[in-house]
Amino acid sequence: MSITDILAQISQDQANAGLIAMAIRKLAATKVLWGGQSLAYEDRNDLERISQWLAAAAPDEVQKRCQDVCLYLEDHQVVLPDHSSPAETTRLLVSHVLRNLITAQVMAIMQQDRAEWFSRNNVPHVEGLPGDPGPSRWYPAYEEKMRQNGLCEAVVEQVRQDSWRIINGHHPPSRADIRNKGLVIGFVQSGKTASMAGVISMAADAGYNMFIILSGTKENLRRQTQVRLRRDLTTPGLGLVMHALTKDNEPGLDVKSNTLEHYAGAVLVPGGKCFGVVLKYGANLRALRKWLHSAGANRSRIALLLIDDEADQATPNGRVQNPEEDPDPDMRPSTINELIRDILNGTENSEPVPNGGIGGRAAYLAYTATPFATLLNETGPNTLYPDDLVWHLPRPLDYIGALEICGNPEAPGAHGLDMLRCITDDEAALIRRHPEQITDAAIQTPALMNAVVWFLIASAEFRLRSRGGGKHNPNTTMLLHPHHLTNRHQLIENLVNVVVEKLRADNALLQGLVHTVYEEERGRIAAADLLSVRPDYTAPLDACGQMNDEHAIWDEIQNFFPLGRVSTDGNPIFRVVVDNSTRDDAVRLRYPPEDELAAPAAALVQIVIGGSTLARGLTLQNLVSCYFCRPSGQMDSLLQMGRWYGFRHGYEDLPRIWLSDAARDLFVEGALVESEVYEQVHRHYVSGHFTPAEFGVCLRSNPGGVKLTARMRAATQVGLDYSGERAQTIVFNSDANWLRGNWDAGERLIGRIRECGMVAEAAGENRIYRNVPVACILDFLRQYESVESAVRFDSAWQRQFIEEQREALGTWAVVVKSGEASQGEFSGEPLHLVRRSRLSGGGLINIKSLMGPEDTLADRPDLNSGGGHLADRMRLRFDHDLGPLLVLYPIDQNSRATEGGSRVNLDAPHHVLGAALVYTGAGMGHGYGAGRIVQVRMSAQQEDE
Repeated sequence: MSITDILAQISQDQANAGLIAMAIRKLAATKVLWGGQSLAYEDRNDLERISQWLAAAAPDEVQKRCQDVCLYLEDHQVVLPDHSSPAETTRLLVSHVLRNLITAQVMAIMQQDRAEWFSRNNVPHVEGLPGDPGPSRWYPAYEEKMRQNGLCEAVVEQVRQDSWRIINGHHPPSRADIRNKGLVIGFVQSGKTASMAGVISMAADAGYNMFIILSGTKENLRRQTQVRLRRDLTTPGLGLVMHALTKDNEPGLDVKSNTLEHYAGAVLVPGGKCFGVVLKYGANLRALRKWLHSAGANRSRIALLLIDDEADQATPNGRVQNPEEDPDPDMRPSTINELIRDILNGTENSEPVPNGGIGGRAAYLAYTATPFATLLNETGPNTLYPDDLVWHLPRPLDYIGALEICGNPEAPGAHGLDMLRCITDDEAALIRRHPEQITDAAIQTPALMNAVVWFLIASAEFRLRSRGGGKHNPNTTMLLHPHHLTNRHQLIENLVNVVVEKLRADNALLQGLVHTVYEEERGRIAAADLLSVRPDYTAPLDACGQMNDEHAIWDEIQNFFPLGRVSTDGNPIFRVVVDNSTRDDAVRLRYPPEDELAAPAAALVQIVIGGSTLARGLTLQNLVSCYFCRPSGQMDSLLQMGRWYGFRHGYEDLPRIWLSDAARDLFVEGALVESEVYEQVHRHYVSGHFTPAEFGVCLRSNPGGVKLTARMRAATQVGLDYSGERAQTIVFNSDANWLRGNWDAGERLIGRIRECGMVAEAAGENRIYRNVPVACILDFLRQYESVESAVRFDSAWQRQFIEEQREALGTWAVVVKSGEASQGEFSGEPLHLVRRSRLSGGGLINIKSLMGPEDTLADRPDLNSGGGHLADRMRLRFDHDLGPLLVLYPIDQNSRATEGGSRVNLDAPHHVLGAALVYTGAGMGHGYGAGRIVQVRMSAQQEDE
């Protein structure tokens, strides 16, 4: 008996309560044939509840409900797509019945039953979603999947809270007009896709029924996102299956030649949901725009959530104009930006279209780890600026990022994990510009040779750990990122193959290098080191720093490298591959399916060379060696290239990164700019003081010559602000004359202070001068040189800021620090020089940190007793309204490094003078951070409002 027959019989025999109950039970047990497939609705609890209500309901009410359902099914014939799965088709059929048969009373019973079901299965109900959509189904199912995938409860709860806040920052889809625009900021390689899936699931419960994800411009990244979301958003056992508008292995949309009505069963029916992962290409977006324009009378039945992954790539409007300088009312946005606007607003080429699209029934949510372009893009009601919501995802548990690896120069003692190795400027230039001229890689590119040898050692160690610990994914990867041009990748591939063949051909050379690198690198990172930078680390660290014996390492290397053994699919275990747009999928980076990785013999050991595809989200499994020498003039692009950030459970001590000193400093600077953005988002938006439409985030424009982003046309400089900050020199030129010049500048400053009649106070061996005129400080900064690439201390910028704040910075305290090094002399007086060691490698002298937290109160020893973090000491300066402070550090050129550490002796050609400036913040600006500050221009309409 069909559903229609059952309902018709109920309608005819409405007075017979027993027959009604029997018919509903039959419905619960009936298998309906649809398209030749047998379908069944398994949720009998709901139907039993309906049966009980029908048995007690008034006959005329039952008859009315049943007649409505019969008419609906006859009129619409329940058109379903042929390729729907049985579970999906069953769910759609039942949704027709339930939506038209159940009264408000029965819905309340169903909600109660749902809550009981989720409670029995330890799946919580999501309260407070916008629009009061009823029982939660999609998000609890996704939450259970997170648990099944091994995520701890703290992570599951954090995803839940973030998803709830993001969804509640949007208008409910029950409104006739949605039109929300939001931004979610995460960390590079930190699991933004998990948040995305959580938001989609919760939005599905809130009533959104269509989800389009724009996944950047690379097909391998789109495919990765498509597979992940299809897996996370589908739970057939609960009847939760979203229809896919895109396919795993086909980049095009599955809607190009069909109207929206073709997908009525997946989109337009009550309860129907669909999703698509689309490349951000003009052709794809035009096809999507055309398809949505076919909605016609169905536009009110669609609630679209458009998620823009990698929103800083291709989306920002590159044609933003300054209306004061170059007004052009006919200027249209750049192509991708305009197409996304059209999809959201129901326009075409920015012009209104009658009944166009689903305009007003769409919300926009941008995701990115580098939000500079999004936050500095144009504002206004029809732009993509996130007027309604800016949210930042917290730093995930066990995440290892820039600050953990590079250290924080503003937190002395937190030097970072000992993972960084230096590529000299000569080697980096040779690799980037003339790799074909390299005739002897061992001599001309020693860092590359060491990186490859370490990759062999770390891969062997990882495979041994996997075998002993039962880890099922022992693939290992080395990343070589030399250039953005694809033709250079071929040259680098040739070079790496020369290195590999040299090592294969000379067993003695390989064994000697393995021994040398093994002895240099083993034990460099212990569990205590990791806990010093991440005290909240949760994963077990039993293996951290405990490498296997060298003989075991060597034997394992023999298993996969020189003998050229092959994996189960007949391909070499060790591979050198290029991953870029010129290579076919068959020869690009790939990993064996998970079901083949039960034993390490099936795993691959791969050196991958590439550019853009490796800089935007592509997952590199178990990355243990990186060789990075690609230059970038944009901070956001540079940060995206940090593929070595992320989660390294079980091999926290194995990753090594080779990069130049300049690149390392820029990565640290980028992390600090990021942290300032996060702090402002929390201060202004999360706390509810402002909306993004009312106040734009202020960003420090990097003084080291690297722009935040290419798209800053909507930004304006709003000031230069060091208030509440400290700036210190950590990088010095290795030229003797340069060092001598700075030393002399410091001595001249002290001489001039004495000429003004100031007498030093003694604080231990430190000397303190008070009430020093600002003119003395400015003269010192004119003579004291900073390294051009220094991003934390720029003499010219410091002078500019002091000049602008001259009234507030009229008098200074100057402290000459003594240390624990040899007896010396500075400005004609004896003192013990300061000891500082340097990082190994590179042409510059990089001491990583100069100033300890206690030095921020060096002029007030009475306030400086006991412990306290840097923030606490800076607060004391502010609370006591202390003036600005200059601290001079006369550093011994022969400073020795601590034995057993990661640093080396200073070995400078002259004594080094370090300088640190501390600004109180009292009465000086807003404390947005050191540097030139830029902020988005708010539109005239927003400013008027």
